[in-house]
Amino acid sequence: MKKYLTAAIYAIVISAGLLSFTSYSAYTKSYWCQSRNDLGDKNMINCEFPLKWSALNEVDDQNPDFKIKSLNKGYDTIMYFLEKHYYDLYDQAKINKKKEIEFSFFKDGSDIKNKRNYIKADNAYFVKTIKNSNGVKIDLYKDGGKFDNFSITEQFKVLNYLALIISGENGRIIDSKIIYYNCKNIIESDNSFFYLTDDLFLFIKKFHSDETDHYYKGEEKYEITAEGIKKHKKK
Repeated sequence: MKKYLTAAIYAIVISAGLLSFTSYSAYTKSYWCQSRNDLGDKNMINCEFPLKWSALNEVDDQNPDFKIKSLNKGYDTIMYFLEKHYYDLYDQAKINKKKEIEFSFFKDGSDIKNKRNYIKADNAYFVKTIKNSNGVKIDLYKDGGKFDNFSITEQFKVLNYLALIISGENGRIIDSKIIYYNCKNIIESDNSFFYLTDDLFLFIKKFHSDETDHYYKGEEKYEITAEGIKKHKKK
């Protein structure tokens, strides 16, 4: 069983110079109690990923034969911590099942929609209001975990996700966006990580992983306004 890396091991990643994360203990604290209004990890957008790199081998720091210096100091290690961080953030979100939105409501990209028949995805439920000012209300929603114990196969995938619901002054929903997801079967997974700034710029990076490699699928940048979520075009 894979064990999470200790703070001492995590320092190896920092010393590699690839990415300057905060300390591991601070990195895993509840992001729902943070003092500032940014949501996610800014370091995610500061790292330039290659299009492909080798997947991290299973790490067991409880093994008596394990040595810190044997840890691979590459993008595979960074990916390990990104996956753990965003899963922890997802896991800490507590839902209110009195406020529900059907999964089919979200009009996100073809990486999810075109494979809808092969994805087991629960509806979304209210977590918290992130922002409510200047005519914009942003609510965070999370799937209900209905299929968490579903027996996944090579054909069917289970989707866990976080989503934003954007409402106007009259309370009418004007837009929505799935910002985090982990869509996986027994041999591969697709991931979407995000960073939302206090001034409502949204950054999303997407990845695909199989048994041997990780693939960087690109970055998207959006701005959230009273008109909805506007995608920034690449210059």
